[in-house]
Amino acid sequence: MKLRLACAGSLPPMGDPAAYPLSHVEYWLERQLELGYRIVGTGEPGGRNRYGMIERFTQDIEGVEIRFRDGKAESFCTGRIRPTAKPSGEVAEAKHLASIVPAGVIKKAAITDPVTIGFELVVKNPRLVRTYPEIYEDITEALKPIVGALSDYADIVQFDCPLHVTRSVKEPWRYVNELAKAINKRTWIHIDGHIGQMLPALIKEYDADVLNVNLFGKEGEGNFSAIAGCGPMLRNGEKRLAPAIVNTQIRDRDEEVDSVELILSRIIRLSSLLGLDMLEAVTPGCGLRLLQSTAQTILGRLREAVARA
Repeated sequence: MKLRLACAGSLPPMGDPAAYPLSHVEYWLERQLELGYRIVGTGEPGGRNRYGMIERFTQDIEGVEIRFRDGKAESFCTGRIRPTAKPSGEVAEAKHLASIVPAGVIKKAAITDPVTIGFELVVKNPRLVRTYPEIYEDITEALKPIVGALSDYADIVQFDCPLHVTRSVKEPWRYVNELAKAINKRTWIHIDGHIGQMLPALIKEYDADVLNVNLFGKEGEGNFSAIAGCGPMLRNGEKRLAPAIVNTQIRDRDEEVDSVELILSRIIRLSSLLGLDMLEAVTPGCGLRLLQSTAQTILGRLREAVARA
C-alpha cells in the first residue's frame, strides 16, 4: 500500500501579490502536485489581509469585529453572533482551487472549530463567560453555512481543533459534531498536543473519520504510546490516522528540519504498531505559514521518506 501525502494546513504566503490570494492558491497547488501530494488544499492564504486561523472565519460572521493592533489582526465580540449573507472569502478560495485541480486529486478544506474561535473571543473579554453563555453554540450556527459551502468544493473537510486537548469547555466534541451534520463529506480532525488522555474521546465521541495528530516533538513519544494502547479501539471505532510526522515547531532554518531518515523511522514505527492500512495519509505538522524558508524543504523530505517506505 502506497502512503498518500497531504498538507496539514497553512503554507507561507506566495504568488503574485497583485493577484493574492488566488495566486497563492495556484502557486501552492503547483508545488504540491510537483512533489506528489494528492490530497491538496488552498494553503490557507487568508484573503487579501492574509488572516490567520481565527480571522479567516470571524471576518464572515456577524457580531465580531476585527481590529488591528501593532499590525496584528484580532477579533472582538461586539454583539450576538450570527451567520452573515455576504460571500465568504474562504469559500471563494476553495472554489478557485476546485476549478483548477486536475482530475483524481483530492481537495481538502480546513475550518477552525467553534471552541478555538470562541476561546479567542473570551480571552479578549472574559465577561462573556457569564454574559454570553451561548457563545459557542452561536458560533457553531454562524459557521454552518460556511462549512456547508466549503463542502461543495472539497472532498474532505478538516476541523482544526488546537485547544481541545485543554478541555477549555465541557464536551468540546459537541460543536464539531454539530458542524459535521452540515456536510456529507469525509471529515478529518486536527489536534495539537498530547492526546493520551483524550484519544478514547477522539475515537468514541468525535464524528470524524480521520485523526490528524502530531508524532514529533515534545508530544511525539507520548502520542506514539497512546496510539499503541488504543490500536484495537481505533479499528473498532472505524477511525483512521493521518499523522503529522515532520516537526514544524522549529526555527525557520534548514538545519532544524527533520531528516528523511527520522521521518522514515516514524513511518516504520507506525506501520509496526497499526499497519499501513490504518493510515489515510501522512502530513507534516501544521503552521508551515511561519516557515517561509523551510516549508518546501519539509514537504520534499516527507515525499522522499514516503518514497522509501
